[in-house]
Amino acid sequence: MTAPADPFVELESSKRALRDGLTLLDRSASGDTDQDDAGRLAAWKKVMASLRAAPAPEELRASVPADRLEAFDDELEELLRLNAVLVSVVSSEKDQVLGKLRKVREARRGMAYYGSASPEGDRCDISG
Repeated sequence: MTAPADPFVELESSKRALRDGLTLLDRSASGDTDQDDAGRLAAWKKVMASLRAAPAPEELRASVPADRLEAFDDELEELLRLNAVLVSVVSSEKDQVLGKLRKVREARRGMAYYGSASPEGDRCDISG
């Protein structure tokens, strides 16, 4: 595998992808629906592809001159913090989605109950 031209540029690219992911999640959480679901999914896939394509930090660090290792390690630490924040936010989003799915299932079961309680062939209007 060839060493990247500039490990600092590669690291900055990874940090940018993490920030983009946080921005996407923040927009979703704030109700910003300028993009449709397909557009958000495409943007999220682009973020993930960028992160997967990034060189491993240990590969990058191996190509850093000794006199710049401290600066690189500081930048790497920031990358790791951004990653931790993104993982935390994604985990929280996952929990919220699972909660919503649970509510939908409960509502569906309730609707099935009311639907089955109506006489054969009649409609059950529970709209109020």
